[in-house]
Amino acid sequence: MTTLHPCLTSRESILSIWSHAAQVRRSVPDAKASDLFILLHGMLFTNIQLDDFQPTLARFIERLEIEGAEEREWIMMGIINIASIMEYGRHGGVLRKVGCVGLKEVGRQAASAIAMRVQAKKVGAGILESRTALGGVDEEKMDVDDKHTLSPLSHHLSRVMDCVMKSPTLPEAEPQTGGTARVREDSNCDGIRDHPPAFKFALQLVFQMLSSVLRHPTRKPFQYAQSTLNPYLIIILTFLATVLKHHPTLETLERSIPWADLASFFTVVPRKIMISQGLMVSPKHNSAQHIERWIMLTSGCAPPLPEDWCLRGMEWIGRKVFERGFWKSGEDKKAELEVLEMTEGKALTDGTIEDDDGDDAPKSSLSGSGSELVSRWVRIIRCGVNIAGAVDGFNWVDGSREWNVEGKLAEKVTQWKEEDQAESISEESEDDVNDLEEVNFKVSRFIFLTKN
Repeated sequence: MTTLHPCLTSRESILSIWSHAAQVRRSVPDAKASDLFILLHGMLFTNIQLDDFQPTLARFIERLEIEGAEEREWIMMGIINIASIMEYGRHGGVLRKVGCVGLKEVGRQAASAIAMRVQAKKVGAGILESRTALGGVDEEKMDVDDKHTLSPLSHHLSRVMDCVMKSPTLPEAEPQTGGTARVREDSNCDGIRDHPPAFKFALQLVFQMLSSVLRHPTRKPFQYAQSTLNPYLIIILTFLATVLKHHPTLETLERSIPWADLASFFTVVPRKIMISQGLMVSPKHNSAQHIERWIMLTSGCAPPLPEDWCLRGMEWIGRKVFERGFWKSGEDKKAELEVLEMTEGKALTDGTIEDDDGDDAPKSSLSGSGSELVSRWVRIIRCGVNIAGAVDGFNWVDGSREWNVEGKLAEKVTQWKEEDQAESISEESEDDVNDLEEVNFKVSRFIFLTKN
């Protein structure tokens, strides 16, 4: 639903996953993290039971931190969470309205609009004659070059062209003013903060999970396995580094992003990784080595990571992340289905490590390799630097491992926290008032019954 070439019937065929009976089973008190995850996305997709979303989200985060998940499950959760921000490919989605995706469609419509305008001018200049009568078209005519006038057909085409040029993506989207797109929700022009509840809850799901992973970025498949980075980090950071370059998208997402957690996490990127990317000076050299800055996030980073195979073909990626020839380096290694079918090894029962020649080892077994770990760190620091370049106030101190949230962004973060706290207090007060009214009603009812 969120790929460059989506299946047109996917929205209908997926509904059976969230049948009423299945959702009830997933909401039981002892539900697993995977069940709660599907339950949450069912609420977002169907817009049913959204009042229970936040309590269910709190349960899910708690269960996820206790139970954990396999690498393939983290990859799937990351991809699906981004799909929820994209509102599962809905044509009237918030990010689509502000122009985050659908740019190819915009280009085609703009080209069509230009062609139609040229055709209209030719008709008006007498080069082409229209013999088709259009009923209901305004007969008012316009001057063209002070010599010729537009026919009814030309005038109609010109009016259509203006509408198309003003809103190439959707008729509900207003033209950009001063570089900022203003989103209109049901004819209510209150700015970009008036979003559908499902979109707001999707942002909470994505970035609360991100905050949790940023605090615990590494994971082990089992006790004696090598630690590896959580692929959820790579997926979400790649998404942010790609879409935050678009200013209206940044304005839409910035309130939900955990900026302080991001800044704290980037400070732990290994020094060797920073040096290898030309971001720090090596202690062995008195002067900085000249290393050309990457053009794309994946420049010189072949072969693809496991999560890259699942990101491939997403609409928001387009040609902005993976360089030409990137996939050829991994043709003989992994594909999306192979990544999703991988199973992680189990812990050894007796603590003994047995020798083997590796021939009989299952190819579907997953263990974090050193090269994969390095590639993930490289992707992370590249994403961080790109985000710092796109977001005013999220700063990396050049030549160091220091990251700060300052300036206007820091002021916004403080204001958002205060607003969230005030909203929380207001909701608690409303609950207390409701409880007090209920208690008063019961007391009055008891007094009335005892007197009679």
